[in-house]
Amino acid sequence: MAFHTNKFADFLLAIVFFLAIILLLNGGCSEKKDDNISPNIPPETKLFLQLGDPEVDMPDTTVSRQELFWYGNDPDGRVVGYYYHWDYFGDVNDAETWVWTVEESGVFYVPLQAEFGKFHFQVKAVDDQARFDGDPANDNSPVSTEGAVDPSPASIQIPIRNSAPEIDFVIGSNPYDDVSDTTFSTRSFFWTARDMDGGETITHFQWALDDTTAWNELPGNSRDLTIEEISEGLHHFYLRAVDVANAHSQVLVYPDSTGGETGSWYVKQIRGPLLFVDDDVTITNDPYFFENIFSQIPSLQNNNYSLWTVTERIPYYQGDIEATLNSFEAVVWNAYRTPNLPKAAPALSSFINSGGKLFLSSSWAYDQGDTLLSFLPVDSLNWVDIERIMPETEIQNLVDGYPPIITGSNVISLADSPEPSAGAESIYLLPASDNPGGNPVDLPFGVRFPAGGPATLVYFPAPLPLCSNGGDQFLLIVLQLEFGL
Repeated sequence: MAFHTNKFADFLLAIVFFLAIILLLNGGCSEKKDDNISPNIPPETKLFLQLGDPEVDMPDTTVSRQELFWYGNDPDGRVVGYYYHWDYFGDVNDAETWVWTVEESGVFYVPLQAEFGKFHFQVKAVDDQARFDGDPANDNSPVSTEGAVDPSPASIQIPIRNSAPEIDFVIGSNPYDDVSDTTFSTRSFFWTARDMDGGETITHFQWALDDTTAWNELPGNSRDLTIEEISEGLHHFYLRAVDVANAHSQVLVYPDSTGGETGSWYVKQIRGPLLFVDDDVTITNDPYFFENIFSQIPSLQNNNYSLWTVTERIPYYQGDIEATLNSFEAVVWNAYRTPNLPKAAPALSSFINSGGKLFLSSSWAYDQGDTLLSFLPVDSLNWVDIERIMPETEIQNLVDGYPPIITGSNVISLADSPEPSAGAESIYLLPASDNPGGNPVDLPFGVRFPAGGPATLVYFPAPLPLCSNGGDQFLLIVLQLEFGL
């Protein structure tokens, strides 16, 4: 029994000894393996001014808009992103003032506050030793960067000299400086602005009406201004831009007479309930035709109406046209050959839809495209062009109370014969003519809306001054009985 016990004890001792040797050997191997692991080598960062050419030197001075490029090299891994810092971000030793990005370039607008300044930029690469919650992205910065950041960031000092902003009026938004422009009391101005340092550096605009000792301010993103309730008389408008360094652009002036131009801008006040728009570039007949008619209406006597001549130019902005039209109860628009009428079509539509009343005398309207059809109560698919109406042609009335009209001694060319649309009605009939260029069949002539009256819109498709025999009585009836003036 004792012999058996001793042999078993020896056996256990041998097993323990064998296991100890194995553990000792494994421990030695592990220690040796740890000794062979190399520490992470941080990345290196390069910074340059021009993509693809790191040899470009910094100029003596540059502008506040800066596009910078950088990249990183990691000898034992890969670069996953970068931190960058401008000195105006705050203390460079404060990690919170560094901005994370995975991009390798950036456009910056350095906030220059004086005519000249120097700004320090640094960028440092981060390698794949960094730890993230998710994948690296611009909006996902590392949660740990121990040993993963370039300890010597690439840096550059940029000398910046401010550039003053530049501005111009939008082409076509003002008449030429040799034009005598007349408007009513609402006027809008439009401009473009740029700055070599970046448009974001324009902090505000300053404008003045006549008096440049009292500037008004607009935000830096403004590109238009509407001035209302302008007093009657001659005026000048002034505009300039101001940037972050308080540099001023040149002063824009309208009208500008610095080059010897003789143009002017005159503002007239609203007078009476009626606006007469002279849009006739020809002398159609008696120049006092409309004036004589208005003088027979008590509410318009003593020139108690407003005249607006738009033969040379109509306002650039529909809002200005609309503001003018909406100042009146009714509008008479005489537009032989429709030179500027199509440009006012959107404003006229708004005027009519808001309750305004319109009498339109114009030939050749259909050839102006869809602009006029947007507010005329006519069927665009049933429209006949009339080459000419011969002198002393009797145009027969279709509406009770309207007088027949006999054309004068002149040939009327390029008239129209529209079919009324739903809710409207024809007011005259042009008889068939076998003359060259005449209409071979009877044609409807003129439209009233709404049918049965009282009308809010009357369209006569020929120049009314060339229809003086009865044309004057026709307009009197429209203005007094239809429009209630």
